[in-house]
Order: sequence, then C-alpha cells, then structure tokens
Amino acid sequence: MLAGGRAIRLASIALFVAVPLSGQEPPSEPDADSEILVIARKLRKVRLNYTTRGSWVPKCEAEVSSGEPRIDRIMCAILRACVREGHREVAPAKGCVANRISRLAEGALPPTETAAAPPPPFPPPPQIGPDIVVEGAPDIVVTGNVAHLGGGLWLFRRTATLALHGGNAIRPFRFTQCLPDGTVEVTMRRWAGEENLMSGLMRGMQCGRLRVKMGNGRINASRSCNSPVADQTLNLTGHYDTRQLVLNYLVEQRANGIERGGGANWNPPRPLAWRWQVTATRQGDCPLGERRDELNVNEVMAAMFEPRGMEEPGSGVVR
Repeated sequence: MLAGGRAIRLASIALFVAVPLSGQEPPSEPDADSEILVIARKLRKVRLNYTTRGSWVPKCEAEVSSGEPRIDRIMCAILRACVREGHREVAPAKGCVANRISRLAEGALPPTETAAAPPPPFPPPPQIGPDIVVEGAPDIVVTGNVAHLGGGLWLFRRTATLALHGGNAIRPFRFTQCLPDGTVEVTMRRWAGEENLMSGLMRGMQCGRLRVKMGNGRINASRSCNSPVADQTLNLTGHYDTRQLVLNYLVEQRANGIERGGGANWNPPRPLAWRWQVTATRQGDCPLGERRDELNVNEVMAAMFEPRGMEEPGSGVVR
C-alpha cells in the first residue's frame, strides 16, 4: 500500500524569550541555545504531506511551510528517520517527530542539515542524514536458514512479463494481500496453490510440489506441471533481507500429446517461455476493511505464478 494523504501537524508551542530592557543593547549575535530554540519553533510550524513505501518516504512536501526551505528539508529528514525506525503510521510518526524536536530544543540532538550552531561540549549523537539508516523491527526475521515473514499488509509489485518466444509483453501490475505470520517457504507454497483444491481447476494443469532450497538470503525453487496438451516447468530464484522479498520467475512450456502432431510436413509449435519478477514489501498492519487492490488466496495463485498474471477485468489488480 502506497500510503497517501498522510499529514503531520505539530501544534505551535509558545516560547518565552527574554527581551532586553530599554537602554540595553541587544547582543550582536544570538547564542547557540537561542538559535536552537528558534529552529525548534520554526520546525513546529511545518505541516507535512508525505507518502510512505515500507520503511521509505519517497515523497515529503511542506503543506504549510516554515518560510525557509532549509527548515522544511530538516523536518522531512526527521520524518524519514522516524519512519525508518518503524514509526510508519501517522500517530506514531507524529509522536516521534515531536519528541525529536523537543530533544533538539533541550540541546540533546543537533539539528539535521544545520551547520551554524557551534558543537556542544560533549560529543553529540550521530546526525540524522542520508548516510545514516535507522531501522525499526525487521519485516523478515531470519533464524539460521529459516526466514519468517511478519504478518500484516504486504504490497506486491510484478514487473512486465517478457515473452521470450516473441509477442507482446504482459503489463506490470501491483496488488496487496494480508498475510499471517509464517515462514517464507510455507507462504510460497500457499501462493503456489499447494493443498488448494482450486489450483488445478484454475490453471488447467496439475502441478507437483515446489522443490525449495533456501539459505544465506537466497532462494532456489522449481516445479513441474502437466496437462493433456502441454508440459510446463518453473525455475524460481530470489533473495530476501529484513525488508523485502524478491522472486524471479522463468516458466517454459512445450506441447504434449496430440499437439505434437506428426508426419513429414508437420511443423511443431515453438516452445513457449516467460520471465518476470515479483517484489514484496510489508506496508503495516492489516486494514479493518478490504482494500480495492487486495487479492484473495485463489487470485494470488494467478498473480504470483501464472505467466499471464491476472487478466480478468475487475480483478482488483492495480496496473
């Protein structure tokens, strides 16, 4: 799910600043503490409009600006760090940002992208910038050679399907599915339709079980399917880390039985082959209501493992 319409508004907090008495000359330059308070006050004026994709924030704009682009960029940098820590929903992200600004005002954090303030007397914690990646709880937990997918709403992006035998490519699409906690292997078998009575009916073929090997973040799998008119083989490779699962598919199909024909002038049909990739990332907790782009267990079989994907109109798949 590409989260849209998210916004953070931090209430303005009155800051009491000492005003020089009549006849006193104001200091020529503000001290470091005063400058930090000014920055914090400006940050609290910013209202952000942003989108998230897993632990990333591809879009962050100031819906209500502080009046200084530099301050607006600092606010977005703080938000990105909070999202990478795992605060992906609006309320937790808002609390994290507010807490960081409060700590900044108290002198506990250096302002992101700010070089004007002098260094504090003690070494500061690392700045939050593009070179520092702060991660929250992993979405894929690896124990030995066993990888566990965290339950929740997952977003799947399937690339265009390349027909290696010629012909037009099948367009890319994306969809979501609410997954329970489970290992990657068990979840892949569910996607493949194993022990699902509808699988053979839906694909018109009978398929064996996936032969799966996993380890060191890598996946290798294969299976064979057959029907009265064709034999089909699947070779699948992939990889995973704590944030995403990537699967690469190669399906090859050859004519079988009566499709083979015969005779001196018979021209056999060319073997068919397709290649595509699916990337899965966790978006957050499962929603209370069903999403328009959410697929059920039977629809996912076609979306993940069929060369032609989801071609039925009204399937809910978003192109």
